[in-house]
Amino acid sequence: MLIIVAAFYVNDGHPYPSVYTLLPVFGTFLIISFAKDQTFVHKVLTTPPFLFIGLISYSLYLWHQPILAFYRSYSLEALSKTDLGIALILMFILSSLNYYLIEKSFRYRFSSTKTFLFFVITAVVFFLFYLYPASSSTDLKVTASKVSNFVNLRYLDIEDKAKKIGDICNRNQKVIKNVDWLTGCLFGDKKSKKHLILLGDSHSQAISWELNKFASQQKYRGIWLNMPLCEPIPYFRRDINDLVTNCKDLFEKGLGPILKNLNADVILTNRWSFRLYPIDGYSLEMPFKNSEGFTEYEVYREYHVLKDDGKFYSDPASKEKALTDYIDLIAKSSNRLFLIYPVPETAIDLHKINSRSENSGLPYPDISIPHYDYIHRNAFVESVFNNYQAENILKIRPEKIFCNSFVKDRCVSQYNSISYYVDDDHLSDQGAKLVIQAIAELSN
Repeated sequence: MLIIVAAFYVNDGHPYPSVYTLLPVFGTFLIISFAKDQTFVHKVLTTPPFLFIGLISYSLYLWHQPILAFYRSYSLEALSKTDLGIALILMFILSSLNYYLIEKSFRYRFSSTKTFLFFVITAVVFFLFYLYPASSSTDLKVTASKVSNFVNLRYLDIEDKAKKIGDICNRNQKVIKNVDWLTGCLFGDKKSKKHLILLGDSHSQAISWELNKFASQQKYRGIWLNMPLCEPIPYFRRDINDLVTNCKDLFEKGLGPILKNLNADVILTNRWSFRLYPIDGYSLEMPFKNSEGFTEYEVYREYHVLKDDGKFYSDPASKEKALTDYIDLIAKSSNRLFLIYPVPETAIDLHKINSRSENSGLPYPDISIPHYDYIHRNAFVESVFNNYQAENILKIRPEKIFCNSFVKDRCVSQYNSISYYVDDDHLSDQGAKLVIQAIAELSN
């Protein structure tokens, strides 16, 4: 029963490793310990179907991973039940062939003919995999000519982009004397006395290349700040078991006065809904899944509010207060605060789709998700941001740029052979240009 529960109810939305991992482990332990002769479990496990699975179990172990890997490589969406069913059948066929033509041959008598035959069959199977067309969402429509100037074919994701072309500056430097807990670097017009501060997680990195150009043109001395010992939103903890620096005090008593002393304009951007997961009563997902079957590749994590009583909270009121306090302190410590609302997350691997189009000689598809996905995913953040008001705050809404603008009722990540994203949630330089343009219009 424990194994059955684990098989049907434990999924990638549960943390791993965790207490859920014990379900199949303990269930297996019980079977091994108590499946004695004449017991019901023993009789079931010694029936021909289970004995056959036992015979080919090692072959199944060898074959399941490459088959699933091929499926994931050639499928644009999360694997459907039909896909998994076909993959399972294929695993059993190849594992059976592997057992009878390879394992038994080596165990009892070697047959070069059978071995050769098996390798031929295997090669044919993988060749058919290569020809097998990927399942596609109804949105992946080819509407543009094959132009690769602005299509993402080079970078797997934002990390790969940073590795290949480098960041605009080294964020691990000390930029404030005698302050070890704060790192950062300078960009833009480094001689200027007009300051522009960039704060946030990897979404700040995504716009940094275009922001560097903007800062240089507008004569801003840019400072990209980072608190490496803390989460991007310092009131939150990713792992409630970690003993880390008191990030709340560092943020309020350290970073706040530093920002106020600089009298700078501040750009603040994060992957907001991701950084707030989970919120009690809200159906957020980790990893994110859109309504059309795509699932992002992301490690499960949770973020909790650490309060002064030493306890962790995930209720909406606690997270709203923490998020509001975070924005409020930055707003009060800055000349102007450009608050960037959530960038629509898509869960779609643009690089994979574009690479397949490139290799197949097909036009690059327009790629988008339903606007509803953005609204549902970011309802909490939108509510908090809309309710927060300050005289010096300027709100930038990527939703208005990418949703209902190119395609009605949809948020685009690629359109007319232009990739506005570099992966499933980070903007490309083309996408960042549109956000920076919105900042420039509000700053004038």
